[in-house]
Amino acid sequence: MVSRPFLFVGILSQKVDKGPKSTNYENIAYYGTISERKGWFSMEKVRQLVSRIAPRARFPGQGAFTVAIFCYGKQFLGSEEDGVRVTKELYPQVAKQIKKGLEAAEKAIYRAVDCCWSEGKTEALNQVIGRTLPVKPRPGELIFYCAYYLEKGYPYFERIGAGPG
Repeated sequence: MVSRPFLFVGILSQKVDKGPKSTNYENIAYYGTISERKGWFSMEKVRQLVSRIAPRARFPGQGAFTVAIFCYGKQFLGSEEDGVRVTKELYPQVAKQIKKGLEAAEKAIYRAVDCCWSEGKTEALNQVIGRTLPVKPRPGELIFYCAYYLEKGYPYFERIGAGPG
């Protein structure tokens, strides 16, 4: 059977085993080819990563930032997208999911990135990125680094050695 590129991007439900008589389901996203069953990306993993790099349990823009990482991971990771397309496609998706306007969602993501950079756990952030960055990354870059780390299991700069576009 020949494997063809499969561009399905959607949220599926997967049963999560939490003991006997468990009927808990977790939202997951799949992208890639049908024959390669990889690329599973869960919201719970995103939340755990955000809590790892965040300055505290709740911070400004946390929900929008978490949704942005999840949406980026399920839709854009693995494709050759530039920042303009992410701005035009990712931010409207986030705004729709958090039920806010486009500007409010964008501002929330900027605030979250700023909060993680200035007040967050620097050591954990450097582990996710793979090195110490000299300047604060743009929101799209930090979203990319977090999504890449969750998808691949290692930091972007650990294997690649160069930043996105």
